Amino acid sequence: MEQPKVKLTYNVLNLLEGVRTTSNDGQKTFFRVVTMALPKRVQTLVQDDIRASNIKLFESDTNRDGVPDSLHVSLTTPLDDGEAIYKASVLVFLNVTVQNRVKLNMDAFAILSHESGLPGASLHADGDLQLRMRNPIRITKSMQTPYETNPLLNVSRVVGAQDLAIDKLIAQYRNRDCLMHLDVPYPVWTSDLGVDSIGSSSRSFHIDLTIRIPPMEILYRPTWSELLKTAWIQYFSILVIVYGIVHAVAGFLFQHRLLQTYSVLDDASILTKQHT
Repeated sequence: MEQPKVKLTYNVLNLLEGVRTTSNDGQKTFFRVVTMALPKRVQTLVQDDIRASNIKLFESDTNRDGVPDSLHVSLTTPLDDGEAIYKASVLVFLNVTVQNRVKLNMDAFAILSHESGLPGASLHADGDLQLRMRNPIRITKSMQTPYETNPLLNVSRVVGAQDLAIDKLIAQYRNRDCLMHLDVPYPVWTSDLGVDSIGSSSRSFHIDLTIRIPPMEILYRPTWSELLKTAWIQYFSILVIVYGIVHAVAGFLFQHRLLQTYSVLDDASILTKQHT
């Protein structure tokens, strides 16, 4: 068990989806709002949907061992009159390092997504970060960076809003052998009590996310020295048991003469006895 060193990269992508109701005729249309903490060049690619918001991110190290125990994300997005939010998704980009037995460094993200049939005013979530591996990691002397050439968020390669689509980012992430999964058992969606008959809503939507980082099980391929160190006693104990069983069975068979046997005499010893 090892607690990975998970650090914030301070890059966040937030997508709010809902319905906008016009006050004059009550017509409803689908809309989305994008808020992000990304470089300005990337923000200009989605400027039609982007909206300024208040984003706060910080790490918490409760036992002061130099490894963050939890990450905290707070986003507050202003809304216009007539806007109601029904779905919220947020991606928090991370940097993960494992270094006790296995040496691995990779980029990752924690994703929170929730939707409701009722318009919401806030989403509160508290979850555990989990390491998931399709295959055991090999042991090397140097730090492994398997995804360094293909990062999840490559700012230099972002040419359009489609490169920031959440479904595309998730599909790219799911192709990896190692990834981090955020388990949120009890998300709390607070309904927007300010919605009236024409769909007018409160002035902001708030997301409060706590990401806990517990010790995790790291699967790796043991070296030959580790195999010999841990396995020899098992093989030895098996040999002792097998030897004891064979010895007991053989003694019982020969003692009770359950098997047909033949005695072979040495001719030289017979002749010696006859001349004596």
